[in-house]
Amino acid sequence: MNYFTSIYNEECLYSIKARLLRDSLYNQTSGAGLYYLGRFKVNSTDIELPGGIGDLYSETAHFVNWTINGIINNNTLFPFYRAFISASKHDDILSMMTKSQINVHLAVGLNVNRTNRCRYPMYCAICSQLDIQEYGEPFFRRVHQIPNIQICPDHDCFLSRYEPPIQQLKGFNYYFLDSIKVNNATTIFNTCQVLKEVVNELNTLVSNYSFNYKQIPYTEIFSSKGYFVNGKLLRKEVNEEFVKFYQDVRNGYLKQRILESYSWVGDLILNPERVLNPFQHVLFNRFVSSLDARLSPKKEHPFGAGPWPCFNKVCNFYLKLTIEQISVVYRKSNNRFVGTFTCMCGQTYIKSYQKSESGNKEQFSIIERGELWLGELDKCLKVGMSVLEIARKLGTNNSVINKYIKRKSLNKEITS
Repeated sequence: MNYFTSIYNEECLYSIKARLLRDSLYNQTSGAGLYYLGRFKVNSTDIELPGGIGDLYSETAHFVNWTINGIINNNTLFPFYRAFISASKHDDILSMMTKSQINVHLAVGLNVNRTNRCRYPMYCAICSQLDIQEYGEPFFRRVHQIPNIQICPDHDCFLSRYEPPIQQLKGFNYYFLDSIKVNNATTIFNTCQVLKEVVNELNTLVSNYSFNYKQIPYTEIFSSKGYFVNGKLLRKEVNEEFVKFYQDVRNGYLKQRILESYSWVGDLILNPERVLNPFQHVLFNRFVSSLDARLSPKKEHPFGAGPWPCFNKVCNFYLKLTIEQISVVYRKSNNRFVGTFTCMCGQTYIKSYQKSESGNKEQFSIIERGELWLGELDKCLKVGMSVLEIARKLGTNNSVINKYIKRKSLNKEITS
């Protein structure tokens, strides 16, 4: 094949594939066509985090000016989820989206059951009419596929869901947006200010790669407000305050999500890394911001008063008190506080603290070395330093260095 559909700004990959099939010689239900697109099944998760992108790239790289990373960052919702997953899981997702045909959501543990995920793509009638005027045809925009988004961030009107004709429901189909559906769509404008603010923040997450909700110290904030008694979170009281904060919301969909909050508000405070639903994080963070909570310097902190040190030996702030904010999670099962510390150099380490009758116990481990450390490792390898010499210079041991050397070799195999 030597022809490829034009790629529009902010178009989702699902839409590109649908128009490619429409404009190419491949039939949508043919095995060849679906293999060419890198998947044998099309479902709601294929709209957000599709797999098999490497297959698509390898078939089109000779006549389309794009890259695998460009496809993932510009035409999928991977950037949207980036703020809620660890750096180590980033690599797993990228690898699966590039090579795998599996369901990426299930593989990485995203909360599929906690999001309102549509089987078919969504679109804004106003955006689509403008696209017809500018490009001659409408297409599905990436931002409109964000789970729970409901309204268009640009025009504050409710999105329409693509409804395929009944004769197209059988089989695994990609659906492209046509002008007839756009012209027949009904535009209803939003009147809920809270929903507009939530959607605007969800939209911001697609491009704001540096933001990280996991750095918000939920445990400390609610401890300072008296919502922990003997190390136990008062879930009922927190949820009542959360619902009260949103009591004036009149949007039915948003109201329902708020009233269901008892099942996830406590989890978000105690284990924010396990709640991978951006919509819930945004709702809850608006509530937390309203508390205007500040940690009292007189209040006991499980890891002492900050700031805290960096342990990256190649960082200019090595052993200096430079980390001013940390994330703390309380684990009820073993009465343990777990703190996550991240320096500006990229190093992230975890300390756990447990009170017991036999004495207080602390544990320490580094979970992310950071780009600065990895860059120094590359330099050492290029000049031919031994593993022992590198370990001494970078402040670690031989097994750690060997692990990263092995990981670099695997990454080269993936990209080659």
